[in-house]
Parts: sequence; structure tokens; C-alpha cells
Amino acid sequence: MQTFSYVARDRSGKTRKGKSESVSAQALVQQLRREGLFVTEYHTAAAGGAKWNLSKITILKAKVKAKELMLFSRQFAAMVDAGMDLIDCLDILEDQSDNPTLREALAAVKADVMEGTSLSQALGKHPDVFDNLYVSMMEAAQTTGSYAGPLEDLATMLEKTEEIKSKVKSALRTPLMTLAFAVLMTLGLIKFAVPTFTKMYGDPSNLPQSTQVLISISDTIQGTKGLIILVVFIVLTVVFRQYVKTSKGEFYWHGVKLKIPIFGGIILKRSISLFSRTLSLLLSSGVDYLDALTIVANVADNRVIQQVLENARETISRGEDLADAFIESGIFPGLVTQMIRSGAATGRVPEMLGHISKIYEGEVSQSVENLTETLNPILTILLGILVGGVMIGLYMPVFSIGETLMQ
Repeated sequence: MQTFSYVARDRSGKTRKGKSESVSAQALVQQLRREGLFVTEYHTAAAGGAKWNLSKITILKAKVKAKELMLFSRQFAAMVDAGMDLIDCLDILEDQSDNPTLREALAAVKADVMEGTSLSQALGKHPDVFDNLYVSMMEAAQTTGSYAGPLEDLATMLEKTEEIKSKVKSALRTPLMTLAFAVLMTLGLIKFAVPTFTKMYGDPSNLPQSTQVLISISDTIQGTKGLIILVVFIVLTVVFRQYVKTSKGEFYWHGVKLKIPIFGGIILKRSISLFSRTLSLLLSSGVDYLDALTIVANVADNRVIQQVLENARETISRGEDLADAFIESGIFPGLVTQMIRSGAATGRVPEMLGHISKIYEGEVSQSVENLTETLNPILTILLGILVGGVMIGLYMPVFSIGETLMQ
């Protein structure tokens, strides 16, 4: 038996922390799930002093990417839909998998299913591969006896989510590279080129103002002063990264990101698309409303949105409407709340959530295209201003001498 420390969420969305003994991490997750707790984090509690165990270092373990899980789900759905036995499906998928972590998990799932464990319980033993959403969908599928539909839905959701992520990353890659190049080029010129020109010009007091400013900046980042500035910058970066890893810091930072001009709108639209698609999927599969909101809150990619969803769960448990909770948050656009209220009035909330997801997927795509069109010329101009400004400052004394000689 091992002692584990864990962090989990109960069905009301509240965080629970504790310690428990279990034969394995997978058994612990399954045990807590039966008690209505969704495990979000766990690790072996220290006993008799800390011991190094390379098998516990997750960085050495290949992660299962969303694309790999999407492919697995789609293949699994096709096999089940063709009437193949679950054991045979898992056996084939295990052999086909190139990811050692996924292959190991599928081998364990297959062994559990062969011993009579349900598929959802077997998958639930591997939270690092199959999250609460995946397991809950399989639980709902068991009640209908059909896995093909939910598996295909999961694959589609993973595909859409990755598609949005890919578009955002692709749109930001070129502008960020341009910005990084501009900053590095400017710093390189100030640090290495300016001192050379300073020696050539001699006394800086007779130089143009712009050149004197460049020399002052260059002197500041040279030698010990430059090292101190670099160390302070690194320390502040590390402190900030540690702060945003705390619950309070993460919540604050995620709130700030939602308010950043242009980028904040894209982040919000992406979050709306993600949670509405996920919630629609769960409700359509027959998952209980309150359980569905708990799961969606756990998989939300923004802590502020997560908090709104947790509050929404409490609102619904009191018999109020989901739209009311979203209106109170002041975050969601009127279109979202109006469509949800309309869905509640007609008994078609899952369908309305699906429509919301499609609308905001399109909004994200359009916003990303607009962002690319806006940022590229702006950053090109910024590059010209930074590098051109430094070069003009460096050669300004030469221009002044030329003007003097011509007079």
C-alpha cells in the first residue's frame, strides 16, 4: 500500500484535499471517483524521507497528445460501429499505437475489461490519458450500450479544439518572431555597435541629443550594470511564473488576459467555444446537468471562466436558470445568454450550446485572420522604427559633420 496526497473536486465543484492509502494511483482515482470526487492532481506522499524514483518523473514519460487521442477515438468508434468486440478493438489499437504511454494505458484497460471491469472504470484508472470528460462520456455511453457515437463526438471535439489552437498559434508565430527579432536586433546594436561608434566620436557632450541617449543606454547595459539588469529581469520572471502558478495568481493572470485588447477577445471566444461544445456533448450524451457543469469547469482553460461555471452550477442547484449565472458574471456576450435562455425555454439547451460553439469557432477564425492582418504591418513598422532609430542615432554626428563642411 502507498500513501497518496490528492486534490479533487466534488460534485458541487468544491476543491477537496487529502491523503489516502491505495495499492496504486489508478486504484486511488477509481476509489475517489466512486465517492463522487474528480481527481485533478495526485502524488506519492513522502514517507521516511524523500526518495528518488525515475519512474515517477513525468517528464521522462511521453505525453498523449490531443491528436493521438483523437485518432484513437475515431478508430475505436469505427471498429465498435462495425460490430467488433471491445477486447479485440483495444488489442488492435494497442498494437497500432506509437505512443508508449497510450500503449501502456490501453494494455491495462484491456486487462481490466477482460476481468469484467466496465470500460469507463478501466479508462478512469488513467487520468493522465483519459480525463473526466472522456470517462464521463463513456459512462453515459454504457447506459445506451453504444460507444460509437460518443467516441466519434469526442474525436470531433478534440479535432475542433486542436484546430482552433493551431490557428491561434499559427497567427501569432510570425508576429512574435518579428517582435523578438526587432528587440534582439536593437539590443545587439546598442550593446555592440554603439561602443565602437563612441570610441570613434570621442567626447559625447558635443554629439546630437539622440546619439547621447543611445550612448547612455549602451553604457547602462554594459559590464556589471548590464549583468545586474539581466539578473533582476530573470528573478522577476521566475517570481511572476511562480506567482501565476498559485491559485490566486492564476485567477488574477487569467482575468488580466481576458482584458488585453484584441487578444482578450480571442481568448474569451475560444473559451466560450470550448465550454459550450463540451457541455453540449455531455448533456446530449445523457450526463446529469450538475455533473456536466462540474466536468466542464474542470476542463476549462481559463480560471475566470472556470469560476463562472462553478457559480452556474450552484445557481442551477438552487433551481435558477443557467443564463442568469452567465449574466451575473458580466463576462459573456448577450448572444450567449440569450441563446441559452431560448434553449431552456424550448428544452433544447444542448442544441443551442452546439450552435453557440459553431458561432464562436467562426468568430475565433475571423478574429485570428484580422489579428494577422493588423499585427504584421504594425510590427514591420515597429521593426523599422527601432532598428532605423538606432542607426540614425549612430550616424547623426556624421550627418552633422557633413552639413558643417558644406556650409
